[in-house]
Amino acid sequence: MVDRQHVFLIPGFFGFTSFGELSYFAHVRRALEGEAARAGLKVAIHDVAVPPTASIRARARALLAAVAKVGGTAAPIHLIGHSTGGLDARLLVSPGVSLGDGGEGVDPGELERVAARVRTVLTVATPHRGTPAATFFRTIFGRQLLRVLSLATIVVLSAGPLPVAALATLARITRRLDRELGLAGGLLHALEEQVLRDFTPVRRGELVAFLEQVGAESALVTQLAPEGIDLLNAGIGEREGVRYGSIVCCARRPGLGALLRVGPSPTALASHAVFAALHRIAGRAQGLTPDLFEPAQLAALRVGFGAVPRPSDNDGVVPTLSQPWGRVIAAVWADHLDILGHFDAERLVPPHHDWLSSGTRFGPRPFDEAWRRAFGFLAI
Repeated sequence: MVDRQHVFLIPGFFGFTSFGELSYFAHVRRALEGEAARAGLKVAIHDVAVPPTASIRARARALLAAVAKVGGTAAPIHLIGHSTGGLDARLLVSPGVSLGDGGEGVDPGELERVAARVRTVLTVATPHRGTPAATFFRTIFGRQLLRVLSLATIVVLSAGPLPVAALATLARITRRLDRELGLAGGLLHALEEQVLRDFTPVRRGELVAFLEQVGAESALVTQLAPEGIDLLNAGIGEREGVRYGSIVCCARRPGLGALLRVGPSPTALASHAVFAALHRIAGRAQGLTPDLFEPAQLAALRVGFGAVPRPSDNDGVVPTLSQPWGRVIAAVWADHLDILGHFDAERLVPPHHDWLSSGTRFGPRPFDEAWRRAFGFLAI
């Protein structure tokens, strides 16, 4: 047996690995390290920094550079990508892929040496068939909203819920998604200033720099639209000897039942209003039918959800039927960041904070079970 194997954790759309004490994959790392310890295996786990909204090709180059820096020349590699990170992983290992772009050359020999060491690609809530949310975020207003949602995500995951006033403003904006966009855009700018005001100058500078990256690089948004992903899938293939698997997520639909699960808190209700708007956008998927999937994939979806999800079912960002790829190792009721451990569970260390109140009620037990399966799938 090889002395040590390497697991690389690739973040999704927002692309950060850490802000201060906040780590995107902190809870996933804890779960995987616990499984490795129980199995008596030596596993090195690495977080990968990728440009947040750059093209999938640029993100795959960053992944290549991160993997090439560690792990020697023969140690097996396992790639776990959340959301867009799953597409980065698939592109990296695609036979004959070219990652050079914009004057940045990539040594084909180094790329092949790295890709040949990959044993597993595990994708988590990944838009393998695109997401309508990307189509919306291509609009001028959508790009403004994406910037604020990026900021809100970082703040919520690190410090807990936004103030009620800020959440109420964001909820009011999302109700205006299809009208009064000029007014809503002004409110978004004011909301961003309100949230940033509470940070130290140093942390504020870090956040602003990250948000500038989100605003400056928009190639990824175009590529994640269904028509962009269709082109990607036509051009990349699977590598022989690599195991492909997926964790598939579905949030409970907004409605009276979800509101009752969220509870009467004004903060939770405002947060749920934002989630409901995002769920509506992501639910505009077309062409996602059961005949796209193998019988084993459909069976796994039925086990997890009780039935094959509808095209409009999603996790708040990605349609559920866009997520299966390879073997479906877990199909779970969770929103887009629940599956990373970002749900309310204050007693855990580091504490969990919910991204948005979806009312799905994902918790520690299904989280641990999903990542136990994930570790078993890695074939370490």
